[in-house]
Amino acid sequence: MSDIGAVPEWTLGWRLNRALGHAGVKVQEMADEIGVSRTMISRWIHDVGAPPRIGYVKLWSMRTGVSLRWLLEGDVPQFQKVARVFDRAEGLRLKSALDAVNGIAEAAS
Repeated sequence: MSDIGAVPEWTLGWRLNRALGHAGVKVQEMADEIGVSRTMISRWIHDVGAPPRIGYVKLWSMRTGVSLRWLLEGDVPQFQKVARVFDRAEGLRLKSALDAVNGIAEAAS
């Protein structure tokens, strides 16, 4: 069983693809804007072959409006990390409350 609030590792290609979706940019549009082929963009977002050079990732970040750090490292901004801690704490409180209700129900039967 996985930990509550665990964050899976995502590849650079996955993050590039998510950035396109976030910005509503099509593969061909990105290819035209940064001066590479549509095939190259497709290879990058599917993690086939060599990853894009840093200059292309910077352009990708600027065009899509997502953090360069997130694209490169998958790092989650600090406020989102804090939110996950609160979500986990809330999940544990709900579990405790549910356990208590189940205990009362068992005692009543």
